[in-house]
Amino acid sequence: MKERYNIVICICFSAMLLIPAFIALFGIKETAESKENKQLAGLPQFTVKRLDPFPVKFENWFNDHFTFRNTLISQHGKLFVKAFHISSKPKLVGIGKEGWLYLMNSEIDNYTGDLKVSEALQKRCLEELNWRYDTCKSMGAEFMLVVIPSKPTVYPEYLPAYVHKSKSENGTDKFLNHFKGKAKFKLLDLRQTIIDAKVKGQLFYRSDNHWNDLSSYTAYTEIMKFMNQNGYNLTTFPISQCRQTDSIFNSGNVAGMIDMYKEFEEPAHFIYPQTNSILVPRNKENYKVEEGFPYPWTYEEARQNVNPDLPGLLIFRESFTTSKLMDLMGTSFGRSTFIFDSWQHKLNLEILKKEKPKVVICMVLESFLNTIPYNACKPSLISTNPKKN
Repeated sequence: MKERYNIVICICFSAMLLIPAFIALFGIKETAESKENKQLAGLPQFTVKRLDPFPVKFENWFNDHFTFRNTLISQHGKLFVKAFHISSKPKLVGIGKEGWLYLMNSEIDNYTGDLKVSEALQKRCLEELNWRYDTCKSMGAEFMLVVIPSKPTVYPEYLPAYVHKSKSENGTDKFLNHFKGKAKFKLLDLRQTIIDAKVKGQLFYRSDNHWNDLSSYTAYTEIMKFMNQNGYNLTTFPISQCRQTDSIFNSGNVAGMIDMYKEFEEPAHFIYPQTNSILVPRNKENYKVEEGFPYPWTYEEARQNVNPDLPGLLIFRESFTTSKLMDLMGTSFGRSTFIFDSWQHKLNLEILKKEKPKVVICMVLESFLNTIPYNACKPSLISTNPKKN
């Protein structure tokens, strides 16, 4: 009996080893695309004079390209999520309560207090931002900082059970507390505003790390309120002039990282500002895109109000400043330009000189505040390395 069992096992393993050969022989190809965020190994060139590295390189190529590899990886991930409620990429994606997904990156580290923010880094950040204020003022513009809350800050109740908030100050608190009484620039912290707005409805997508349309509109109205409290007389675009619909959101970026778009579909409320009578077409200036930026078509966005006498606006942004938020901002300002500079949040002097805005805003996700000193524009800060601190 034991011999028969061993024979069956050998036959099964042999069949498994031969399956890839049969698949290749009959020309069967996989349709699923790779969802891995890496460069797949290329097929190495066979050279008699250099045989030593070939086996390892060939094995790497085969491991990245064998038939149905992508399908197997995808199904493996789905099995982990459905059967064990465990992410197939736990260092990248965290699965929280009631189907809420979180990026396990600096957003979580900032929330838990694990994001390192030294006193030296706080001082450098303040020095850089005050320099930006002085520079903008010398050009007739006012510089402002708008801090955007991350998903863990707004929805901590759905975080994975193993994620715990810091009992002391987190990274955002350390920066903003250091700015108090020392900042020349105007500062708007949106964290509590967005948290308070949770009574109006869901403000972040469960399957994405970004806020949704309701959150964007809430942020817009708070920015307008803040601007008017600081001497501006700007009109706020009313929600009554927005078309609103309920539909399904099935393109969450966090769900996509574990190849589970469909499994994490969710109902969503969409807001569409009807701005045709207020915004008119405007060509881009085609500013030079930051080298290596993966979304070059989003680097520069332009809006033009029918009223050219309204103050001009220049925003250095990231993905939280959505197209709808840009439309809304465009209704309250004259010429509006939005620069997505690959998450560097710099003050681009060439663009500033060209645009000649009255208002310059740096809109930064709270977990990116610590990167501002690393991308300093003040000459005396560029020459030193903040990593030493």
